[in-house]
Amino acid sequence: MFSTNSRLTVGLVTSILTMSLVLLIVACSNDDDSGTHEDPITGTANQENAGDPHWIKLGDIPLDIVDLAIPFIADTHIDSGNSDYIEDNTKRAWDVVKDINNNFRSSPFAIHLGDMTNGNNTQYLVAFRQIFEDNYPGNDGGAIAGAADDDYDAYCDDTTENRIDIPVFPCIGNHDDPPFHYDSGKPYLDTDWWKAVHYISDRVGPPPYTVDRLDDHAYVVRYGKYVFIVLGSWAGSYNHEDKDAINLDKLKWLKRTLRENVGNSGLGVIICQHYGWEYFSTTGDWWDSNQRNLELRALLRNESYPSSQKSTPYNILAIMTGHNHGLETVTVSAGQDHHGNDINFYNFVSRSGGAEHHDKFGYSSMHLSANEMIIYDHELYTRTVTEHTRQITTAVMDEPDNFKWNIAYDTMDTAWLFPQAWNNSIMDSRPNTGSTEFGGGVASGDIDRNGEEESIDVVFAAIDSQPGAKRFYYRIGYNYGIQEDPPWSPRTFRSWGTIQYSPDISWDVKGAGADLADIDGNGVLDLVLMWVDDPPGGNTFRYIVGWNLDANGTATSWSEPVVGPVHGDVSQGAGVAVTDVDGDGYLDIICMAIDAPSGPNSFRYCVGFDIQVTDPLDTPEPSEWSGIIQAPFDLGYWSGGGGFDVADLDGNGQPEFIFVNLDDPEEENGFWCYIGWNIGVDGKATAWDDKVAFNRSGTPWWSAGAGFAIDEFYNFWGNPTDTLDFILMAVDDPTQGWSQH
Repeated sequence: MFSTNSRLTVGLVTSILTMSLVLLIVACSNDDDSGTHEDPITGTANQENAGDPHWIKLGDIPLDIVDLAIPFIADTHIDSGNSDYIEDNTKRAWDVVKDINNNFRSSPFAIHLGDMTNGNNTQYLVAFRQIFEDNYPGNDGGAIAGAADDDYDAYCDDTTENRIDIPVFPCIGNHDDPPFHYDSGKPYLDTDWWKAVHYISDRVGPPPYTVDRLDDHAYVVRYGKYVFIVLGSWAGSYNHEDKDAINLDKLKWLKRTLRENVGNSGLGVIICQHYGWEYFSTTGDWWDSNQRNLELRALLRNESYPSSQKSTPYNILAIMTGHNHGLETVTVSAGQDHHGNDINFYNFVSRSGGAEHHDKFGYSSMHLSANEMIIYDHELYTRTVTEHTRQITTAVMDEPDNFKWNIAYDTMDTAWLFPQAWNNSIMDSRPNTGSTEFGGGVASGDIDRNGEEESIDVVFAAIDSQPGAKRFYYRIGYNYGIQEDPPWSPRTFRSWGTIQYSPDISWDVKGAGADLADIDGNGVLDLVLMWVDDPPGGNTFRYIVGWNLDANGTATSWSEPVVGPVHGDVSQGAGVAVTDVDGDGYLDIICMAIDAPSGPNSFRYCVGFDIQVTDPLDTPEPSEWSGIIQAPFDLGYWSGGGGFDVADLDGNGQPEFIFVNLDDPEEENGFWCYIGWNIGVDGKATAWDDKVAFNRSGTPWWSAGAGFAIDEFYNFWGNPTDTLDFILMAVDDPTQGWSQH
């Protein structure tokens, strides 16, 4: 924010664009970390070292919390030079801290909205830390100018009453980050200017302390049914001042983390950043209309905004900002949703917590419930509290997602992609329970071993988005095709099993698949569940086996995870099949992922040859893996999931690979199917067929995974020859986009 002396004229303000995309969603994490991290406490404090804080640790995060109160602090502009000279900004910050301690000691955390300090002085950051770190000094508090190194209360007026009692998540504002040398085209290199910037990653840890973090720029924390996203100056700012620059990588990060960590869950999102939509931010030399539209595109899920006014936004409850020093409320109009409702984002501009504005200062607090958000302005000079209320909608997280599926009958050998009929004119739906992470799969077989002809059981699987490590949940539809109705009536399953769960798998999953096979050769089907592990860096295929399913689909035991090859850095779907590819009598596993780089998506797969297991205590890993093979198809830029299976379509004794992409445009999704013909012993196709598209009515608009299986589900025409059928499955979120009215 601007300093006290520069309020009257914008031209005197040093504009420093930075962004700390602080998506505070504490529940997810990367699985390369089993949940243990050590604080990076190193070095000795001195006059050049502000010290190293502990990472903020919120402990176990409840995911079902709806009622929540969070304080917001802005523009403290801490500028204490030494322990004998305390500026008025710091004294006002003490009043803010004491009021928060008196009224919000039970809140899990507070959020700062930027301009924590007033410039490039090591002692400014030391003073900020002493006042706004609940667990100060951590290990190394920093030397105090004019005081002993162990005087950890010098900037608190030698009393811990002036230190906050709850964690404060930091955010960079334009007074915290390095200025930009327009003559040289580089930011200031003075290390003092970078200390507040580096404080972000020093104070806020990577997963599992947060859901996501982008170096010094941004991080994500979840609490209950709310996701807090702190964006520094704005969603495309760098961590130094350059008003004309746009950090496209940071904007991509925001889009990715919103898509992967919020998606269609309906979770309430609170954006936290320094610049807002009020008069001062939009007319000063801070950010322009093009930059504001770039941020809105991410929140709207609309890359064509504002030329395209129809969007499906995330459930943005509020955009909390500072910078203005005075209280403002702004309605940000952003077109309409696909139902024709106006999209209006609510920007609440919090008053200064240090630098006074027209003899006023204070902070704000947000009080959330299932259908109401109240933001209070706490003005501490006159001790006045004012209320701003909005009606909201927050997702009920135990609402079921749906498995949406359709079965195609009697595909005729090489014309298999043109089925003779479908089981229904629209996608059938079967509820599961819980919220879905990205990934799903479907597989068929005789699980209940009832011996009835013309019946088959189907496993529907998806990833459960529990906090921390994820897991699969799956549900079985029994005895498809057994009924007395005329053959032209829709088929269905005779019964459905209960939801069952796998052991915990990875922290981050970006695609999954399922298959059934008798891996240990004892005549009982085993369940293979494969997922794409998505840590920072390269993604890997991983799978587990649920051994010897009983008639209820319950595994007698589970294998340890098997780790496959690295196949790319970003994925948007996956699939798996278990069969004997090379004809040597041993089962092989084929793992497929949809690679999603910055350009068009594509299929990548590999073959794990010869899984030789005779005992469930054995690890079901192949003797060797093929290299990564890329299918020659352009899948477009967005996939809602993938599927994969194997069949001998032309009856020549060589298998075909069938790849499925669930295309995910800003409208009803569609299935794209491709074939790799006559797979050799090396797992490579001798020829490829381009896509055939199936746009089935009722396919979700927003999908969290997909699946494909090919089998003999039902003899529709009473055909004496064996003809193959196939099932297409999508994991649908019931929350179809959100808008604020």
